[in-house]
Amino acid sequence: MFALAPALDAFSRLAIAIVCAALALTLWNLSARTPSQIATDVAHGSARLGTLVVGLFRFLLGVLLAVTALVLVRLLLPDDDRGAFSLLAILTFIAGLSVESLIGANVRRLLKK
Repeated sequence: MFALAPALDAFSRLAIAIVCAALALTLWNLSARTPSQIATDVAHGSARLGTLVVGLFRFLLGVLLAVTALVLVRLLLPDDDRGAFSLLAILTFIAGLSVESLIGANVRRLLKK
């Protein structure tokens, strides 16, 4: 049983990193918007203080989740393996984007309630 502990630890960290990336992408809702829609939403949202505060909070929470995902990925790798970090981080966010595309709309709907 103890021989599986390092593998399970690495697997759980990677799974949590993917969930953090998916949550960040879900909060930002970038996959469903074009860049012009994002600019329009920011312009309209900045006119009202309440909307601006909520948008800023969602942005900062997304940044925190994305950084958490990157830190978890970095902790998986040995100190001398810097080249693998970029590849694993990109794959983690691709997996997070896949999760977001599957369940992101449902999560956003639940968050609005």
